[in-house]
Amino acid sequence: MKIVASISVVLSSLVVAVGCSDEDTSGGGTPDSGTPAATGGASGSGGAQGTGGAPASGGAAPASGGADAGPPLDCTADNWSSGLSEACWSCLCGACAEKLNLCNSDCTDILECAFEKNTFVNQLAEINCEIQATAVECLTTPATQDQAGALIQFDTCLISGGAAAGSFRVCDTECQIPYSGDVCTRYPQP
Repeated sequence: MKIVASISVVLSSLVVAVGCSDEDTSGGGTPDSGTPAATGGASGSGGAQGTGGAPASGGAAPASGGADAGPPLDCTADNWSSGLSEACWSCLCGACAEKLNLCNSDCTDILECAFEKNTFVNQLAEINCEIQATAVECLTTPATQDQAGALIQFDTCLISGGAAAGSFRVCDTECQIPYSGDVCTRYPQP
């Protein structure tokens, strides 16, 4: 439980980062990839399919400052997730490429787990519940715990990136991000 508490403290910076973001998001939005947004998400699971375990395809230096694990990641050239649809990946890369390129396959495993475990919220007031739920459900290995910072940066970009009216994150529609509405009931704010 100590690890979850530590991760929750780190992830809590997301609330501050989103509320105070001055990041340039001028490159945001859905790229003109020729893939219709209506095809977003993967088969029947709200954007992610399977249960994770993305194969390593390149890799970036770990967020904790470890040794270089290979060439830099480039989301425009490769999809290293194991379950995000091409429409979803294209949108995520178009909206937040710089941050997604820092999010290796362990980081995308966390994202896919959040889809599977329904840990997303769609209200900033409930973000601490999402942080708690994602930490408990998805940051279960040292590899995923090391990617918490990269995930925070990426999700902050999605939240602050100018989502369409009625959406909380950029790519909500293309990725069919599931919002169960009960995350704070299942994982009360710390």
